[in-house]
Amino acid sequence: MANNALDNAAGTVFVDYVRKARPNMREASILQGEHWRIGILTESLIRFEWSDSGEFEDNLTQMVVNRDFGADPQFTVTHRDGLLIVDTPALYVKIGRASCRERV
Repeated sequence: MANNALDNAAGTVFVDYVRKARPNMREASILQGEHWRIGILTESLIRFEWSDSGEFEDNLTQMVVNRDFGADPQFTVTHRDGLLIVDTPALYVKIGRASCRERV
């Protein structure tokens, strides 16, 4: 027999956790092309996505609840010699446009 008080408490913790979730990335931290999207989540965490349709979802998943960690990460974006370069205080990432799908 289940303990209703414990079940209710666990349900409340989960509901509170989901209500506080921020599944959308900060707009200022999104780089996007026709079929790809790169989210600079923090200065040391970057999310790479590919979509054949060019549509992306920002729903909660079992693995990702928050994509907005409350601060705007510092980064610069440079286009040079056919490369997209993302530079943060912690990372330096170069992505070739022609082979973006394979690299993302």
